Amino acid sequence: MSSQQNIENAIALANNQNSTEADYLSAIETFSTALPQSAAKKDIYYNRAVCYLNTGQFDLAVFDFSKLIEIESNKAFYYSCRAFAKARTNDKKGAILDYEKALELEPDNPITYNNMGLVQEEIGYIKQANKSFEQSDDLRKKEEANKVLHLQDNQSVKKEVENRLDKVQLELNKAKPQPITIPPIEPEIEKTKGELAKEIFTNKNTFKEFIQFIKNGFKLSK
Repeated sequence: MSSQQNIENAIALANNQNSTEADYLSAIETFSTALPQSAAKKDIYYNRAVCYLNTGQFDLAVFDFSKLIEIESNKAFYYSCRAFAKARTNDKKGAILDYEKALELEPDNPITYNNMGLVQEEIGYIKQANKSFEQSDDLRKKEEANKVLHLQDNQSVKKEVENRLDKVQLELNKAKPQPITIPPIEPEIEKTKGELAKEIFTNKNTFKEFIQFIKNGFKLSK
């Protein structure tokens, strides 16, 4: 099995909720072996940090998240992750500083405010914690309101599209050629010899024409 395949398998273990502690430790070993030669250092540092969190090795998780911040210092998510790990190493103030940095980079994240509030509450910063929780709630409400507006906009657009389609269909129906109704041709009723004879001999004009037809030697007159 190739080194890349080993890394991909280790990443799958790191992100599988059903992985055991042995799975995480195996993944950590794979990441540590591959790290010096791998070009995908961000992926390895991040996923190894996840494994460290899942095995309770929070100080090592802090180390890997710090490496990620060295690589990409403007990513709020990495500061939030390191803050989470720091809080579990009992570095509460360091965690708050990282949460504040994350909010500086991403000020509208309700989860970051909430998690910072939890740490503030743990060390007795009740006033600051309550403010963080309020900001988190306000941002969540704003997100929900935006979702509702987005849903309403989508429904409005959908309705507008349906109305336009209805109009197009109506115009298409008008443009369709109307079917031409051809009246049925009345079948000619073939007259019997008796009926023809009766018509000839009872009608004065036709009888005269018949006599003339005989006089002409059974030829039509010109």
